[in-house]
Amino acid sequence: MKLCQFKHIFVVIICILLISLIGVTGCTNTESDFVFTEFEEPPLKPPIEVTVDQLYEDYMTDPAAADDKYKRERLCFYEVEVEKVVDRIYSGDRYVKEYFINGNVKFVLRSASMMQNVKPGYVLNIVGECQGLQGMPREIVAIYDCWVESVIGDLGTDEWVDVY
Repeated sequence: MKLCQFKHIFVVIICILLISLIGVTGCTNTESDFVFTEFEEPPLKPPIEVTVDQLYEDYMTDPAAADDKYKRERLCFYEVEVEKVVDRIYSGDRYVKEYFINGNVKFVLRSASMMQNVKPGYVLNIVGECQGLQGMPREIVAIYDCWVESVIGDLGTDEWVDVY
């Protein structure tokens, strides 16, 4: 009887060893089966360098051609002077700055809190996305989602401000 119990245990151990051996040999050479490559981001197009006057002139000359060239593209403007800051009244007597204008181009910053620090006379380097002509009768070129760097003027820190 002891011999019969020993045979059953022996068979179970042999089966476990065989399954383990098959599992181990089945996992060899996995390095050659899989090739890991590093993820490469697509190259970003640099923003198109343009002046405010050149952009507006292009839109006044041929709006369709200007849209083909600039609309939904990132544009870079160097040393743009803030001529006018436009604000809107919120909750009674509180004003919130929404955008600023240079010539016939309006710039809307990505950061509402940083926009609150912009004042006429500041000189800024700007990168933003062109949205084409806006307004009635479509006389202003709009640039949205702008990142700014101050050349003249203190923009402060980009801290959250409750504008409502």
